[in-house]
Amino acid sequence: MSWHRSCERARRLKKLCALTGRGVTGGAYYDEKKRRTVRYYISGYPCAGYYRRQANRAVRRAKNVPDGGGYKRVFDYWWEVI
Repeated sequence: MSWHRSCERARRLKKLCALTGRGVTGGAYYDEKKRRTVRYYISGYPCAGYYRRQANRAVRRAKNVPDGGGYKRVFDYWWEVI
């Protein structure tokens, strides 16, 4: 992971933590022991299927999808499912 990508990930985690704050549906929280923001998931989240379908559709219809993990840049599913 590049430095810019890790900074972007940390920024998004802080934003997610501010939005959810240990919410029931998943999100992020600041762990004092690890001294960093930690992402957590709750399985069975009802909107996850919808966002997964939207992500698949966006990637299928994209004209130029970069090689490797470039599909993640077309639709960032991970950040949509809060």
